[in-house]
Amino acid sequence: MGRRLWLVLWAVFVLLGHLLFDANTLYQQALSQQSGAYALSERRLTGRVVLVVLDSWALRTLADDRLMPKLYARQKGGASGVLWAPRQTGTIQGILTLGTGMAPSGLAAIGLMSSARFEGWTIFDDVAARGENVSFHGGPAWLPLFGDRGKGHFRETGHGPNFRDEDVEGLAHSRQALLSGRPPTLSVVHITETDVAAHQYGTERPEYAAVLKFWDDALDDYLQQVLKPGTTVIITADHGNDVNGSHGGSEPIYRKVPVVFLGQGIDRDNHIEMNAADMPATISVLLGIRAPGAVVAMPAVHALQLTMVERGRVALISYAHSLLNRAALKERPDLLARV
Repeated sequence: MGRRLWLVLWAVFVLLGHLLFDANTLYQQALSQQSGAYALSERRLTGRVVLVVLDSWALRTLADDRLMPKLYARQKGGASGVLWAPRQTGTIQGILTLGTGMAPSGLAAIGLMSSARFEGWTIFDDVAARGENVSFHGGPAWLPLFGDRGKGHFRETGHGPNFRDEDVEGLAHSRQALLSGRPPTLSVVHITETDVAAHQYGTERPEYAAVLKFWDDALDDYLQQVLKPGTTVIITADHGNDVNGSHGGSEPIYRKVPVVFLGQGIDRDNHIEMNAADMPATISVLLGIRAPGAVVAMPAVHALQLTMVERGRVALISYAHSLLNRAALKERPDLLARV
């Protein structure tokens, strides 16, 4: 009986393995068939962009000026508002959407369970093709997905009790790169401890508030040093959470996260509302690179220092490439209304 059970379990394991392999193969083939990238803007607004991702950071956290007072105050010097995370509120889904504009679901989610290299075109490819550098610092998922597009990375182990130590090291590594003679044009900093603390304590206990206070101080110090002319910093999250620190659902409490734009090329506006899928196109306008053409997205033009004519032009080009020729238009009627 024991041998028979073992054989049945082995057969199930092999079957699941084949299904996962087939799903990943089909997913990667689909990526290779996507339409090409396209230009959105005729001029570059900044020399470099830093995307800071606070893992599991809910909108209500920044709405309370007592939890992160320094970042709360900094919002007034730039553009800020709401970013909607993808409907599958997990870290890998959030990272993939922020990095590529593609919100994984179904086959895509299965194909990315192992955080394998993303085979499709990304804005990171355009930066590298221009002879400029891309770098990733912190959370362990970014490097397997996109790391071969750049160099000078720092990757956390993603496990163990020292999340803060590795997050601090990643932030310091990013600071050093940005202050060097050849700073990266596009870099990502991913802070993991905020997610760990939410799961461990929930979001209403003083232990969680202490973690937020630590990162409020650490990020303010980081911004004081790296936020120089020619640098733009965008701070947001991969997903939010409920009061218990849980996530995974598609309700607004899990999807609504803060987004803060600071520095070069940023206009003052505290009413930004965008989707995570809009992030690559927004960064493409800032850096004067191409946007992913297979993505339904609208750059956050009101956060950027563009003339009204430029904003209209970017919006119409995005609309034409991302919406008019796609069946997915019916899934995003909000974009039609905004255009």
